[in-house]
Amino acid sequence: PPPPPPATSKVCVFGRVCACSSKGPEGELVPPSGRGRELWEQLSTQLVRSSKRQAEPGAAVNLAIPAKSLSLGVRRRRGTRMEEPLATYEESRFELRRRFELYPNRVRVAGRGLHVGLFDDTIPLSILNPHPGHVWVRSALFRYGLNLLFLAACLATGLGIGGGADTFARPWAVVVLGVLLWVGLMLTAAHIRRAEFVRFQTSAGIIALDIGRVGPQTDEFDEFVELLITRIAETKADAEPLSWPTDLK
Repeated sequence: PPPPPPATSKVCVFGRVCACSSKGPEGELVPPSGRGRELWEQLSTQLVRSSKRQAEPGAAVNLAIPAKSLSLGVRRRRGTRMEEPLATYEESRFELRRRFELYPNRVRVAGRGLHVGLFDDTIPLSILNPHPGHVWVRSALFRYGLNLLFLAACLATGLGIGGGADTFARPWAVVVLGVLLWVGLMLTAAHIRRAEFVRFQTSAGIIALDIGRVGPQTDEFDEFVELLITRIAETKADAEPLSWPTDLK
């Protein structure tokens, strides 16, 4: 096979990927045998084609060797698992859906909304104040219902001024006004109740995290918030520097 590429090219060679190849007396790479030999030939062919294209120094070369083949020589760490969250909470409303995952030193917030699209943020607990504030707000659907009722009132006023009382006897006017009034009343009646939100501020007074009692897990809201407050207090206590005593003689 052709020699390996120069050291200036950032090419992932077999000697650094797995233990299939070995080095000779002068430090050169010695091709393996068997299945490793076939992979070595594929790698060498890719390197020759890349060198003909005169790639720039330091540019990574894309080696189109199947990952399944390369995994034969890669040592995989067994027994490693991703960190499991201490608790999770899902918040669901019309304009925003979020999932909170609480870890020992951080909280992950992921979801999607009408105005922000997809998002995935991680907030360290050390910057949060363990004394949250509370606020009660209505859903955006309540405001949409009010807008429809206001639009129906404006339309009825304009039709009454422009065409008189006979205008309301026309079928299209009855249908339009009836739909606006019915949808507006349904939205305002269904979302008139305010939802509770807990807001956590930073030391600078900036609201960095808020959690609402809305969605399928409202029964677990208090438990999740209490655990979050406990973790914030413990994290800040561990992060506080030790004070040197001043009364030593």
